[in-house]
Amino acid sequence: MILTRYLYKKSQVEYSLFISLLNRDCNEALFWTYELYFSGFKTETFLLLIKYYYMLYGAFYVCLEKFVQSNFKKWFYYQARSEE
Repeated sequence: MILTRYLYKKSQVEYSLFISLLNRDCNEALFWTYELYFSGFKTETFLLLIKYYYMLYGAFYVCLEKFVQSNFKKWFYYQARSEE
């Protein structure tokens, strides 16, 4: 069992993030995203958000695809540089 910084099960945090996105609850979605990200699952958090984007919003908000991808590339670039 993998736990987050506040001792939530990682799988439950991912599920809670998904449900908060379905419910359009921005504050709750941010909470669960921060919980994953600051628990050390940085890359997994971005990949999960991209996955949820395609599952929930990709067909309806096509114009956001370039924005999502470019921001992930920027983050990944800076993340890789900071680890050097």
